[in-house]
Amino acid sequence: MNDQKVILRDVKDVSEIYNAILNTFYAPNKDLLIFIADYLKNYFQEQFKKAENHNKVFIAYSGENPIGFITAQVNPNYKSRNKTCGTFGYLNAKTRKACVKLIKSTEEFFSSISVRKVRGNVNFPKGLGGTGILFEDKRKNNPLFGVPLNDLEFPYIPILEDLGYKQDTLYHSVHVYNKIWENAKKVKGAICFGYLSPQEILERHTEILNIAKNVFGPILPDTSGGIERIKELLDIYSKVPHSFYAIKDEFDPKKFTDIPEILDALERFNPKKHSIWAGFAFDKRTKEIVGVALSIPNLYQMCMGQPITEVNADTMIVKEGYEGRGIFSGMNAMGQLNFKRYGVDYVEGTTIWDKSDRVFKKIVPYTNIVRKYIVFQKRLKK
Repeated sequence: MNDQKVILRDVKDVSEIYNAILNTFYAPNKDLLIFIADYLKNYFQEQFKKAENHNKVFIAYSGENPIGFITAQVNPNYKSRNKTCGTFGYLNAKTRKACVKLIKSTEEFFSSISVRKVRGNVNFPKGLGGTGILFEDKRKNNPLFGVPLNDLEFPYIPILEDLGYKQDTLYHSVHVYNKIWENAKKVKGAICFGYLSPQEILERHTEILNIAKNVFGPILPDTSGGIERIKELLDIYSKVPHSFYAIKDEFDPKKFTDIPEILDALERFNPKKHSIWAGFAFDKRTKEIVGVALSIPNLYQMCMGQPITEVNADTMIVKEGYEGRGIFSGMNAMGQLNFKRYGVDYVEGTTIWDKSDRVFKKIVPYTNIVRKYIVFQKRLKK
């Protein structure tokens, strides 16, 4: 197939995109592949309506057979070290020739709109595809929603390096096996924990985004904030079936912890009102949000007819000035114990930058590294 002619198409027909995904994307089984194709079809249908977005889908064909797929975007909500740049995502190819042509097509597009810095894979929507190219996976065939999913046998990394891309950012996913971390004991009386309703989360999105902006914005190589990200998460939460919210484990949380702030939060949780996937810490005096833990249910299990028992701990942040008070550990304990009630027995912390010394010191003693993925970067010539 490598010797056959490869033709590229700039595609906006979502039916053609859907068919190409089914024929080019990697997935452990057909149900998962169909779910991904449906999800992305709906996403691009909405994106193509937004004239202000630079959003391209390129499909590689051999004859009439799709053999490769890539997206190219300048997403207004995405920043790399606090600056806007171009990104390619969902790179999938069946041949080296197709892979090379797809990558070059995104470079030509970015050059045409005077974008010089390019990073990839950066997949949008992030809630589905995550960030990076997966190259190590100890949970192979157990994909997690919001984490990169690609064929480990295809040589994406050497191809990108041959094209002048540098390995810029290494991310880890870790299995958070310990429910109660030692630092949770540092929680002081001025801090309380709890949950909000989806509507309250939307109403208080500015508080949440400001914490993330101040903590992450200036330094992190990949961030995608904005109200659209909050809306994306709330949409994901709405897809969880009502049957999930039946208590499956009548355990006594007091057997795990005696920290009153955590026990009180668990007592006040109401599944009919609150979102279990988003936990918060509050300053008792000012009522402001000072800690945020945003998780993503593993919808891949749902689409394969399985109960949701896994969660992606996507974001955990503590407001500047509130470090060292056990908030990070307290939110983990609250989330882990509440998830346990409803049958979630696996928590994976994701997109953890290997340069985040402070985060690694906080969580590595209670985790095992299970996946690694990397983001490549290139500066295009003028």
